[in-house]
Amino acid sequence: MRVLNQLHNELKMLEKGVDHNGYFYSISDTLMIMVCGIMCGFRSIDGIHAWAKSIPVRKFLKEQLKIEKICSRAQFYNIINLADEKKFKLILGRWMHKTYGSAGDQISEVYRFLPSRGVLHIANAMVTAYKPVRESTVYDVQEMMGLPEAS
Repeated sequence: MRVLNQLHNELKMLEKGVDHNGYFYSISDTLMIMVCGIMCGFRSIDGIHAWAKSIPVRKFLKEQLKIEKICSRAQFYNIINLADEKKFKLILGRWMHKTYGSAGDQISEVYRFLPSRGVLHIANAMVTAYKPVRESTVYDVQEMMGLPEAS
């Protein structure tokens, strides 16, 4: 899952200069969980959080991304709101383009005219534009991620 690790490392740049204000969870880890959840077909924080708390997903997050702590649902909202939306959009857009190709280039044109509605909205729109989600009802995380094989 080197492809996901590349995104996770880039998201760590969003930690710099942010006052966590008492939160003991990483912004980049929380955003990574959010992006993975969206790529697995979950669109709301409630769905993403429930998905992330499942045993197979926790195992995947720990083994593949070294994410061991998952915050509460209420903290999830607060932590993702600490992220710089413009930087997040740039990082995720660049990664999606590199990973999935130019299929979602129209997203940049659309986003120039839309008011910002948060990182959840940005991630949902980008994942929808690039369509990396695979239909599945099981918790086989690697299969659900729909990621190309790492070279």
